[in-house]
Amino acid sequence: AFYTRTSFTDIAGWRKLLVVTNEFHIERSKAIFDWIFHAPATSSATNDDGGYEMYYLSCNNIGLTSEAIQARKEHEKRGEINVKSKLAREYLTLKEIWEFLTTYHDFYAASKLAKRGTA
Repeated sequence: AFYTRTSFTDIAGWRKLLVVTNEFHIERSKAIFDWIFHAPATSSATNDDGGYEMYYLSCNNIGLTSEAIQARKEHEKRGEINVKSKLAREYLTLKEIWEFLTTYHDFYAASKLAKRGTA
């Protein structure tokens, strides 16, 4: 969501967005995209939410066993709760979100990527 906003939508001026993902992933995706797309760039920026119109579409969970779907739903629910109760409350601006991603996030922090690469 962060890189979608900073690399595409803000630059291209896109304001109506449709996020499409699996049914088991839709609520966490919604929490993340709503957080990112309503964050001001910096703390000195206005509280303008960018004027985004966000829409969400989920696809059926086809090709997965019921056990796999249940496991993914549980994982996604924990992630959704983490976004809503912790991340979105702690990292309020795009600058703070960028700092979080590049310093602490398992998939974006350079130190963590390097560590995984040598494991």
